[in-house]
Amino acid sequence: MNRYKENETTLVAAALQDGALLAFPTDTVYGLGTLYGSLNRLERLKHAKHRPETKPVPFMTDSLEKLSRLAQVTESAARLAQAFLPGALTLV
Repeated sequence: MNRYKENETTLVAAALQDGALLAFPTDTVYGLGTLYGSLNRLERLKHAKHRPETKPVPFMTDSLEKLSRLAQVTESAARLAQAFLPGALTLV
């Protein structure tokens, strides 16, 4: 397992592009994630987290444009995203 330093973002990005699963700190607990867009990476993530098929996997994004490509966005959610992204915002 690799441990990355704050100044090693290029190495982190390369690991994610290669399909790595990465642990990262959040506001409350550590998260486990991977890059969006590959069923193989998604299956590996679900397996590592022992996540049942019936429980969806949350995703993170930094813009309303990207969010709109991945989810149905209501008018009120779009206003919130425009005001607070990128930043700490959770939409359900």
